[in-house]
Amino acid sequence: SDLASIDTKHIGQGVDALIVAAFSGHEGVVKAILASPQCTEDILKVQDHRDGFTALMGASFHGHEGIVKAILESDKCTKDILKVQNGDGYTALIVASSHGHEGVVKAILESPHCTKEALKVQDQDGFTALMNASSCGHEGVVKAILESDKCTEDILKVQGSDDWIGLGFTALMLASSNGHEGVVKEIVASPHCTEDILNFQDQEGYTALIVAILEGEEDIAEMILDHPKARDMLDAKNTDDKTALELAESKGLVALAAKLIVKTTMTGGGESKGKDTTKAKQEARIQLLKKKRSKREEARGGK
Repeated sequence: SDLASIDTKHIGQGVDALIVAAFSGHEGVVKAILASPQCTEDILKVQDHRDGFTALMGASFHGHEGIVKAILESDKCTKDILKVQNGDGYTALIVASSHGHEGVVKAILESPHCTKEALKVQDQDGFTALMNASSCGHEGVVKAILESDKCTEDILKVQGSDDWIGLGFTALMLASSNGHEGVVKEIVASPHCTEDILNFQDQEGYTALIVAILEGEEDIAEMILDHPKARDMLDAKNTDDKTALELAESKGLVALAAKLIVKTTMTGGGESKGKDTTKAKQEARIQLLKKKRSKREEARGGK
């Protein structure tokens, strides 16, 4: 029978047998259909009427690694299958990345059908596969993408376009704002993470460091600050004319602010004015910050 004409009540009208089997995890059925002479590249491009998912996207969504590999290894599969997007702009790689299916992501990345362009594809929120994984905290997926030979510095430069989630945010900024320390660690350790990416500012003037500070993610902020390429971000100001140091002080992040005071003074030429004088100024500012925090804590306790 015509494979593309078989419907199912489980997923929606107009869904072919391959999609049904892929969604349901029936690897044997999928392989049988792929081996059929009636199965063509066009069958692999068919999208269901509800979510716009192909068989590969359905298997990727549910984490059916064996089925994903079977489709990718089929002689009917081409680069175009990985380019298919549904109404939300999702590809199979984006779907797998957003759901944390590391094995599926690796299978796609290792496929000869996967190109560098596949990592640049953005969904309706402007998120790439890396950005989706970073936002959701899927550390293993992030690592797999960063270590792929398809990944480049440009992938880390892509910005989102969603006003609510973070207009202009990069993968590093998304991970920082959501408190995903492991993801941030993977990104800053990557050879693709350059000075430009660390110091990048969005439309509001936010850097990844400022984002972490505003969210109270002190450990993430320190991780970014400790990166040897983190320089210009110390002077960066948001649209409210605030630096990372000023924001850390206003939020009472004493340890981080103290570290920023030292680094800001040193990069500002503090050593050339005399080491003792510089150290004294640093200590005075840190002590003032501690006193301010103590007063705030006393005020709260008195209420």
